[in-house]
Amino acid sequence: VMSYPILVDVLEKSDTSFSQLARTFIGSLKAILQKESAAISHDSLIEYSEGLSWVIRGLNDETVRPIGNSIIKDVIVPYLTTVSSETSHQPPPSLKAIANLFADLLCRSTLGVELVENVLVPLMTALGTRESVQLQANFKDTSPIQGGPLDPWLVLVMQQAIFQPRVTALLEAQVGGGKAMAALFSHSLQLFKSLPAVCCQLLTSSLLPLYITQESARESVEQLWKMVEEVHEGRVPVVCGKTEIIQTILCCFSDLLIGRDSRSPFASLFHTSLLCALPGRDIREEEVFLTIVQEGLVSSEPLERKRSRYLIHRMTASTDGLEKLVSQDWTFWWDKEHDTALRTIWSDVILLLETLEEKTVHIVLPVLNRVKSLSAAVNTNVEGHSMLHHTWLGAVFTRVIDHESKSVMKWGVNEFLNMHTLACSSSPKHWQFILGPVLGSLSKSVLYERDASEHFSGCPPVVSRLGTFLSCFVAKLTKDHRGSFIRQFLSACWTLKLVDVPLVYVSYTLSLLPAMPVLDSTSLLAIRSLVQGSLHTIKVTLRGPIQNFLLTAVCSLTDMALVSYNDIFSTLGCFSISECLVYGSHAWEQATCYVKEFCRTNKAALSPYLHGAIHETLKECPDPATLTPSHTSLALLLALSCHDMEERVLIPCGHSLEDVLADILGPVLDTIASSANRPYLSCHVVTRAVEVMVGVVELLVMGTRPGKVDALLYKYMLPWLPSLLTHCEHELLRGTQNGIQPDLGHTLLYKRAIDRLYNFASRFSFPVSVHSLVNQAFEVLQDSEQSAELTAPFLGAVTALGWVTSWCKGGVDLCLLHFPLTLTIKRPAVSTSWGVQPDWSALFHHSLTCYWECVLYVVQMRCTGTGTMASWEDVSFVSELAQMCMSCVDLIGRDLHVLISCMAYLAPKLDPNILCVYVDQLWTLLMQYKTTPHFSATFSSFISLCFNITFDTLKAPSIFAMQKKYIGELTVLGQGKSRAYILLVDHLCTTWLGLFKSNPDLLFPSLYRHTSVVLDACCFGPIYRKNLRLIEDALLFTSSLGDMCTTNQLEMSQHMSKDCCVRVKMISFLVSLGDQPDGGKYLNSLLVLMADKLLQLSIENPKYYTNTSIHRMKLRVAQAMIVLIPWIDRPSSSNVIDVLLKCLLYDNQLSVRYLVEWMASLVFCRYPDLLEPMFYPCLQQDSDIRSSRMSSIFTVALHVSRNLPSVQCKVSFYSHVMLAVFFWCCHHNFTVRLYARQLLILLWEETRGEVPSLYPMLGEVVNHMKNSSDHIKTLRKLHDNVFFTYLSIIEDLNIQMIFQVLPRVTGVIEEEWLHVLNMFKEYGDVWKRGVAPLTLESSNQVFLERTDTICSGEESHQQSCDGDGDDVQRKISLLNGVGVMEELFPFFPVPSGQQREAKSGLILVVSLVQKIPNLGGLCRTCEVFGVSELIVDNLSILQDKEFQSLSVTAEKWMVISEVKVRSIPKYLADKRQDGYTIAGLEQTAESCPITEYQFEHKTVLVLGNEHQGIPVEVLHLMDRCLEAPQFGVIRSLNVHVAGAIAVWEYTKQHLLHHS
Repeated sequence: VMSYPILVDVLEKSDTSFSQLARTFIGSLKAILQKESAAISHDSLIEYSEGLSWVIRGLNDETVRPIGNSIIKDVIVPYLTTVSSETSHQPPPSLKAIANLFADLLCRSTLGVELVENVLVPLMTALGTRESVQLQANFKDTSPIQGGPLDPWLVLVMQQAIFQPRVTALLEAQVGGGKAMAALFSHSLQLFKSLPAVCCQLLTSSLLPLYITQESARESVEQLWKMVEEVHEGRVPVVCGKTEIIQTILCCFSDLLIGRDSRSPFASLFHTSLLCALPGRDIREEEVFLTIVQEGLVSSEPLERKRSRYLIHRMTASTDGLEKLVSQDWTFWWDKEHDTALRTIWSDVILLLETLEEKTVHIVLPVLNRVKSLSAAVNTNVEGHSMLHHTWLGAVFTRVIDHESKSVMKWGVNEFLNMHTLACSSSPKHWQFILGPVLGSLSKSVLYERDASEHFSGCPPVVSRLGTFLSCFVAKLTKDHRGSFIRQFLSACWTLKLVDVPLVYVSYTLSLLPAMPVLDSTSLLAIRSLVQGSLHTIKVTLRGPIQNFLLTAVCSLTDMALVSYNDIFSTLGCFSISECLVYGSHAWEQATCYVKEFCRTNKAALSPYLHGAIHETLKECPDPATLTPSHTSLALLLALSCHDMEERVLIPCGHSLEDVLADILGPVLDTIASSANRPYLSCHVVTRAVEVMVGVVELLVMGTRPGKVDALLYKYMLPWLPSLLTHCEHELLRGTQNGIQPDLGHTLLYKRAIDRLYNFASRFSFPVSVHSLVNQAFEVLQDSEQSAELTAPFLGAVTALGWVTSWCKGGVDLCLLHFPLTLTIKRPAVSTSWGVQPDWSALFHHSLTCYWECVLYVVQMRCTGTGTMASWEDVSFVSELAQMCMSCVDLIGRDLHVLISCMAYLAPKLDPNILCVYVDQLWTLLMQYKTTPHFSATFSSFISLCFNITFDTLKAPSIFAMQKKYIGELTVLGQGKSRAYILLVDHLCTTWLGLFKSNPDLLFPSLYRHTSVVLDACCFGPIYRKNLRLIEDALLFTSSLGDMCTTNQLEMSQHMSKDCCVRVKMISFLVSLGDQPDGGKYLNSLLVLMADKLLQLSIENPKYYTNTSIHRMKLRVAQAMIVLIPWIDRPSSSNVIDVLLKCLLYDNQLSVRYLVEWMASLVFCRYPDLLEPMFYPCLQQDSDIRSSRMSSIFTVALHVSRNLPSVQCKVSFYSHVMLAVFFWCCHHNFTVRLYARQLLILLWEETRGEVPSLYPMLGEVVNHMKNSSDHIKTLRKLHDNVFFTYLSIIEDLNIQMIFQVLPRVTGVIEEEWLHVLNMFKEYGDVWKRGVAPLTLESSNQVFLERTDTICSGEESHQQSCDGDGDDVQRKISLLNGVGVMEELFPFFPVPSGQQREAKSGLILVVSLVQKIPNLGGLCRTCEVFGVSELIVDNLSILQDKEFQSLSVTAEKWMVISEVKVRSIPKYLADKRQDGYTIAGLEQTAESCPITEYQFEHKTVLVLGNEHQGIPVEVLHLMDRCLEAPQFGVIRSLNVHVAGAIAVWEYTKQHLLHHS
């Protein structure tokens, strides 16, 4: 063999490449290995292997991959297969050369892991130790091995794999002595740093135990434990992950580190003499070990949890005979005196941890009650310490809380908060359970879902428990720890990014904490982060409550000695002044008391601080640490509010309030007012002064109610107001200085300043006029008739005029008479002095919006004829203006509603066809902005354009077609965005109410044209998802707090229940039509359509569940119908009653069925002549009739009998009904019989002698029924049918009963009925003026009390954890069994020493069975009952997914062999020679019942094919045929079931007898 340098030289001079030479070597090695084992030349193998090792070092990265794969496939695997079959006790001489070749491949960085994967798997397969190839999964996330050859480690690994029975002698012969073994042990420990997980497992379980001798045991164990500590603490970096290495070492060496257990599956890894003289180390005393176990128990990886549970099992199993053991901090301890109690406690811990791995709730819930016994153990003291350390209970709770079942998770959180056990430790390291798993679970919205039995506006029980728990926990902490815990709690809330509903409730619990000084400046910073984050991520309706709760927490928990003025006002400044910290609100009073308390604690007046803040703000370059202008404004107004509370926190002794205001506010106002006369004054200083002034005024203007501070500030600012207004108007318009760069921020600031000053001044009747501002703006625009450049004065002018049109609401029409309506805005020439260019897109958008606001004002005045402007007569100009309006729709963006509103006024004067084109264009653009905040305003404008009231007079077909089209579009859009449909119905109802009063002739044509809208509106209401329902519950809860929540004072919370106002408004409007001449006719036509829709829904959706969309749609239709039923006339009644009776044929929920029965009863009572043709036939016997329909028919009969108008009608009714009902009393259906008997009794009692003597026997029948023992039971069963038993169809016909009481008692979800009654009260005029024969509220107190009883008695169907849990379902664990190593290391091959010793002599032959499910089930059965061997037709089925799903890994734990169907006779003959009895499971003429047959120990049982059974040629080979006894009609069993019966019978006779 040539040396490498010579080889390189030869290759460079020839055409032979490295890859060609490598393939030559591979071919030679392959040829050698194909010979017989005895003829193999090991010298040749060594030579060619060494040569190939040199060659592969010259291969490039692309070539080494295919060459390496070829070496593995054609050289190493065949070699290992050959040498493993040799019987020699010495390794072959060529093994080291082959191992070095493998090492050279392993060290190639581009191929390392692949070679490990491709070598070790075939290696184990070749050796026959495991047929599964799951080992590959372990290499997916590992990195390639770096470094040089791993000799001698690699050699020893391969030797161990091949010569395991004699490896001890081999190692002693090679390394020579205990010292060398110890050195090899130390060297091998270092390999953990670079090996992948599977190699670490192989090293730990196969080699390291063999390096430990009795002389070096103590030193080796100490090294091993030191390695564990260093890896856990991160001092030793590892490739495969520290948890993997640590758990591998602890599990494999548990017999040395924890204590010997005779049942330990790892005991065979060590010398017997070593286990008999264990070293003194017991790591159960080490806190590091216990921490590792607890971390593993709560890991997200199931395998890590399983290994930790095994370690707990070893901790307790190795305590036999142990006198006493105590760990640091008593985390784990044992005492012989308490052995029984401790074993019970730890068995509960293990049971809980094992059961919580199950996903099935019915298995988990019964065991959870044992958590209470663990809690009792935590609270039981022994020698001053708990029987069970609370960290173990925390680990159990973590698993409960992390369970994937919502019910288990909710139980865990509620139980923990109720228990308070884990709150006993004040150590910061134990807070992580609360700040981690508990708070993490509180971030899940599902935790706050309300049960049916809970009050809809109350606080969720978990929130109340959390408030109590936090209060108790914080109270137990020391003063130093309280602040640290609260700070970490707030930081954790921010880190977890709590969403809307959880943040509402968590912040509420913080507000419930008792007042205590715990928050320092760092804590306030965390509060600010939380508040500012909620302003950007939380829904508007929930932001206010969250801020209110956090403000309460700040005010009650701040340690005034640890914060500064800057901390106080920076924190208060982050709360929104429009949603929370509103002047005059409860929150404002809280903040005022907060500031006052700070001043009192620090004994310092506010004026010096405010003076310094103002002085710093008005500097050219203020200190970044100082307050912002808005915060300064807030501080000033809060200080004034403190003064208003008669506290001298603002005024120092010897000063007056005027002095202080002059000292603080005076410089601000003076800077603004005198800026025009101070040319060297920095514009930035003036801007900040304006921001302070605007902030103060804005707070007052946006307040909920005026106070003394308003008058105080007005009195002080009164002399300054003219100059302030003049300055702001001048700055807004920028005079005529066209060279100034347009600045949108500057413009918006001064627009805001003017708006706030005008509002503030008008509050105190200060004479203000906008005419001066308008005139100055027109001076800027006087030369801009066709086009204008976007200069700073133009920007200010259009901004000023746009504000004037919105603020004045009229009164400036003459000023805007000559406003240019067709103006084109152009970009100006850019000045070189401007520096950074402005944002032209934002400037153009703002200018266009303001310009079109002015145009809209003029168009509104002109088109409506209001004000002093004359209306337009020039149609061409209107068309030109509309065209210009449409040309700007792409430019104006989100403020599209301004242009659409303008088009709505111009639309009546436009050509209908052109208008339809414009509307289509606007709709296309509108769809792009349906998710923007301007959605409502934009869609409202569009609806006003499409459904203009004047279109009815035009009678243009194209307009009507356009309206029909967009009714459909808005209806579809309203299903996902209900606000769109609400706007449509609101507009139409407002329009129709206007026509109702002004032009009734146009009302009904419009109604008939839009009947589809009316029909849809009467049953409109979206189906809310769970998250929306949670938001609704949260809003109801915050609204129940009253003025404590600022949003309730501002009426900002918009409940989702407003969606049902569409129905309420439409139904109220329809009721108002009842007294109109044509109103009744329209209502009857609508009733017929509603009845048809109800029937259509019943036919198309015969099966549905409660509170589904179909159920709620039918309920809404029925509710609208029954409100309109009083107006039904005779022609419509027959159609409606026919449909109602058909509806009763279908399965309807109770809420719908009751209403249908109610309407049918009302119609029959009003028109008794309909009874004979339509109702009496329903009482005839019909074998196919549904019982639910007959109970409804009987209910209608009962209510009709009570409310017929005359005696004559009653006599006729009784004569037709009573005999028919009598025959139904004998019906086979129990429900029909129940209702019929009760109806007959009630009808007989009501007749009072009016029934003809034709039926004298009925009295006897009725008396017999009433005196029977079943009568009381009948009454009880009918007791819950409130409609049959309690309701009066005439007296109870009211809104409350229809929309609230009846839905509530029939289980309809609250959002359907919760707010409806109050909404109907908003339209009280309709119901008070006597138009409707219905009242709003019910007077039937008996019925209301009965429904309250039913609703409050509803039971939750959720599984509970009640019970003592003594006998619970528990899966068998392998922690003591044969497969423990495979359980803990599923990717590691089964060591030969761990093979199960088969106690059974049964072999099951299933080669004739064809179906995969049967084979998988039989494999599982055989493994469970210990069958020694399973014979199948083809081993490939073991990889089949369907087989594996039924075998559930049973194929891994038992011997499975392959025997083809054609080879069965030969196989059975061979087994008979080995002493086996051959039995077949088949029904034959001489087959023996399996219960009467005595199985031999060595038995081969043959199962037949699913269809043909055992063929004749095989049947003749049987020693005996067996069959299972059968007692039914069917004469065959499934082959899996039959085989399982036979296997169990064998097991019962042999294995159970021996055990």
